[in-house]
Amino acid sequence: MTECDNLQIGKEFLASQNWPFTLCNPGFDRCYCNRCYLSTYRDVYSIGGHPYVIPRGWTRFGIRVDEPFAKHHDVWRTWANCYHGTSIERAKSIVEHRQLLLPRDITLDGKTLEIRAGHIPEEMYLFTTPTIRYAALSCYTQSYIFTSSKTNKRYKIKVALQCKQKQDSFTVQGETVGARRRQVTICPHIPNEQIEWKTQQRSAVMPYALLLQIIPEEEKSTKIPEHTKVPEHTKLPEHTKLPEHTKVPEHTKVPEHTKPSEHTKVLDPTKKKSRQVTCPQCSQTNVLDYGNSKDANVITWACKACKTVFRQFNCPDCSGANIWKDAEYKEGRVYTCIHKNCKKKFQQISCPHCAGAIMWSDVDYKQGKLFTCPYENCKKTFQQVNCPHCHGSNTWNNGTYKEGRINTCAYSNCKKTFQQVNCTHCARSIVWKDTTYSLGTPAICPYEDCKKTFTINP
Repeated sequence: MTECDNLQIGKEFLASQNWPFTLCNPGFDRCYCNRCYLSTYRDVYSIGGHPYVIPRGWTRFGIRVDEPFAKHHDVWRTWANCYHGTSIERAKSIVEHRQLLLPRDITLDGKTLEIRAGHIPEEMYLFTTPTIRYAALSCYTQSYIFTSSKTNKRYKIKVALQCKQKQDSFTVQGETVGARRRQVTICPHIPNEQIEWKTQQRSAVMPYALLLQIIPEEEKSTKIPEHTKVPEHTKLPEHTKLPEHTKVPEHTKVPEHTKPSEHTKVLDPTKKKSRQVTCPQCSQTNVLDYGNSKDANVITWACKACKTVFRQFNCPDCSGANIWKDAEYKEGRVYTCIHKNCKKKFQQISCPHCAGAIMWSDVDYKQGKLFTCPYENCKKTFQQVNCPHCHGSNTWNNGTYKEGRINTCAYSNCKKTFQQVNCTHCARSIVWKDTTYSLGTPAICPYEDCKKTFTINP
């Protein structure tokens, strides 16, 4: 039988990355493309008491494991199957260490692993998932552009690890990328509430294969430039019931959003109830139905082909489409329209009562201030502040937020404290990460065009 092209291209890519082939097990190599794993084959199996979702569209390269260990613990029969999104550099380190490492572990070359920039501080866990669709999100895995000398074609390649995990060693929890809040289903086989596993037991996770998603670049009409590398386990935590807290904007650098495909068609929502969108990740055409949306100018969607989740806004000034990979977008922050003939700024938040999208074209939204939802079927009040630590949106219903008080971020993966007030002169938001502000004492507004002194009374 002729070897699938994906296997050949994957091996060539791994050789270019100095992959440790001596630690590989070719007997476990397998391709899950549509030609090798037919659509009539099963999507889900039950392994070790947990669902195992087949990694359709990916190509597997086996890794040698400690067989006496696997036999002693009956790993192949009783341990669950899971995935871990990563980069090729980290995957190589994991294979060489024969296990996943926790933050603050010391590697073979004497380096201490730190929580990477952008990750939630003090989260000393290993994170896995029973579905490749969650592991493949851009906040967990890294993409590479590779040119094959055999085909003279360019490919976009994503990286993940396939692992066995001891059944009683991990905690099952919900997704932490905001999908539930935006009513996006990440995987049709695993509920969003059970899609993430975390553990502190290194030896309870056994990597046994490297997975590569190999997509020919010529199939892509455009490409979203990644302005920064999204680190593993960058998390936008999801919370269900929000306590009395708020949300504070970041006053330093606002992250850039990705450029939409030129083939994205923005249709007049007053005329049609659907929109054609070309996925910026894999260039597949998606027809989006937004007939039930609160606002047809704001929509969250997942590509049916590659399953990447995006958030799309029509600029309130020029109506041009602006697209973010979902985990990269932060509500309440100021963004600049990417279209050259516009370049105007805008803000957006969602009402915590009706989930309606609210946009400001004049960048006049004030975090922490009592706001009334403009939708006629809602008209309820709320307050909102971005946590300065994780940037997650914290909301208070019915005016219970009090500025200047010490608040704890509602997100379970953060839970850090902060204070926020609005300058009484320019009304802009000011935040203290270290909670050193004392109510009733004078403070100086940090904005250069203000710099006035004000006092917030208890």
